[in-house]
Amino acid sequence: MMKKWLVLMGILCISFSCSNDEVGDPEDDALAGEWVLTNITCFCFFEEGTDFSTTRLIFDTDANKVTVENSGRDTYFKESGTYAYSGEESRLQFSDDEAYTFTVKGTSSLQLVFEDNPNLSDDEVTYSFRR
Repeated sequence: MMKKWLVLMGILCISFSCSNDEVGDPEDDALAGEWVLTNITCFCFFEEGTDFSTTRLIFDTDANKVTVENSGRDTYFKESGTYAYSGEESRLQFSDDEAYTFTVKGTSSLQLVFEDNPNLSDDEVTYSFRR
């Protein structure tokens, strides 16, 4: 009886001492596909009629990669190219230490909010996209 109790305690101690320190994948299935930038909200100035739709994101959620396409002369989100990301739940972490919180509403609205430095009030940026 005492041996069974010790074995049981040992198993419990081992199971509680193991932890998962790995960063998991974000819950990004809703991001899959192509998104077009529609607006940027920030403490910055854009001329009236600025065409943000020249920036497109194409998410490959199976590979945790996003392709950025800029067809205009301005870059609003990131330079054109393919970027790997990681994260957890609704957070995307890029390898250049940029992180964003994402919100998908329905099937056609995406917001990416730049995780800013809380000590600076001028670096808060929200990117709005549509399918």
